[in-house]
Amino acid sequence: MKMREIVLPAAVKRIMRILQEAGYPTYVVGGSVRDFLLGVVPHDWDICTAAPVEEIQRLFRSQGYGIAPTGRNFGTVMVLHKRTPYEITVFRKKDEVGRARKDVPGNGAFGGELEGGQGVPYSSLLSDDLIFNSLPSSNLPVENPYDRVERFLNLHSGSLGSLSQVANPRGFFRPSPHIPFDDPRAGSALYEDLGLRDFTINAIAWSPQEGFIDPYGGMQDLEDGILRCPGLASERLSEDPLRILRALRFASVSGFSIHYDLSETIHNLYSLLGDVPVERITAEFYRFMDGPAIRVASLLRQYTDVFCYLMPELRPMVGFDQRNHNHIYDVWEHTLKAMEACKLDDRILKFTILFHDTGKPHVFTVDDRGVGHFYGHAIVSCQICQQITDRMRFDKKTAQEVNVLVEVHDARVEGNTRSVRRWLNRLGMEQFKRLIVMKRCDAAGQNPYYWPDREVYISSVERAFQALMSQEAPCYSLKDLAVNGKDLMAIGYRGSELGRCLKRLLDEVLDENIPNRRDLLLEKARQWQRNKV
Repeated sequence: MKMREIVLPAAVKRIMRILQEAGYPTYVVGGSVRDFLLGVVPHDWDICTAAPVEEIQRLFRSQGYGIAPTGRNFGTVMVLHKRTPYEITVFRKKDEVGRARKDVPGNGAFGGELEGGQGVPYSSLLSDDLIFNSLPSSNLPVENPYDRVERFLNLHSGSLGSLSQVANPRGFFRPSPHIPFDDPRAGSALYEDLGLRDFTINAIAWSPQEGFIDPYGGMQDLEDGILRCPGLASERLSEDPLRILRALRFASVSGFSIHYDLSETIHNLYSLLGDVPVERITAEFYRFMDGPAIRVASLLRQYTDVFCYLMPELRPMVGFDQRNHNHIYDVWEHTLKAMEACKLDDRILKFTILFHDTGKPHVFTVDDRGVGHFYGHAIVSCQICQQITDRMRFDKKTAQEVNVLVEVHDARVEGNTRSVRRWLNRLGMEQFKRLIVMKRCDAAGQNPYYWPDREVYISSVERAFQALMSQEAPCYSLKDLAVNGKDLMAIGYRGSELGRCLKRLLDEVLDENIPNRRDLLLEKARQWQRNKV
């Protein structure tokens, strides 16, 4: 199979040459090779070598490189060339990988607890029907990797097969790759290192002398759009449980299908995530949510057990019958339907959709007619959302914006410019736009019989917003006001009286009692001053 040669940056090429001329086989590996094959410019270059750590340090110090004091205990040396860091990793061995995992402390931040400290397996909380209904539909995009694979095939002139062969059953059910024990490659340090990597698509190496080295079928899996592990998935996930979320993130962002063996192992081993520091969990969760919303929804549905382990606050939504004519789905499925309707690539909005109804099971009441109600659920959902974002250590900006939107997601915005001004003043432009989209997504996840009425309402809000934005200088905050503190001081206002006057003038403009014109606002301020109001 003839593949294009990787064109390395000059600095990477020089680093590899220094090691190779010293007699140490050296390769670029992992994500950089994968990205190249997918037609994506690599952001980082992973360099792997047979040289010991001490020898790497000696070689590059003698060549004038700086050495950063990080990673040595994990077999990694960071060399600095013109202030740019490059990581060089020694070939990993299986016993070292297992030991490294034991050295990483967990924090017990995830999952329910039983006596004795054992995590509660979420499957034990679900009925067979719920487990069956949580499986993904076969026509959802998470099972369709064509978008990335087509570019791969075009790059390599179809030498790997036609697009019609992508994601074929033979690829999806092909056994996980192993190197036979009698294969002379089995004892190779490079092959052992590649066999310890997370997924076959990251277990591809390249050097100028040897070209592509792909012992575990990673290039075929790239072509098929399949995500699976080299060797036993149970071993790879046990070595680093964060790979569970990394697999879901790859499926979300890149559209890879998760191999059945890897998928089964994820369902069996997700409780190992309890040993992973919360910061690493949240970093992968953020990236998972960056995928298209329809893929995010499909994976949340397929791996409900995983996400409920990380966020037990989601569990009560699963299978919760809303008993209301406005809804035909349980609370969890409504959430996923709302997520599927989200067309905006906005992480804040997707987090908001995920958490917006977490409070419903906690405020549920049934009236005399047997109809379910959820009075005050938005406030409780906001409290639960804050609990999740605090425990998972979301960054302050993301947590604040998500919490605010969850709290107001069900609030009434009237379809007129006055109401829109007030909400823009309260939320700001970006958050208000998200609120409109949130309302559309929320409605899309409800009973479709009522969609026409809800669409009319949401469209009226959108038209009012557009009408306000079409004005020459729309005013909805103090900074938009046609007068400022200096203007009021010039006519005699001082101290706290000045601030109160500015606030009153803004209220008059927001309520559309007076246009946002400097002359009219100053006249109103003089009138209040004369009347001592």
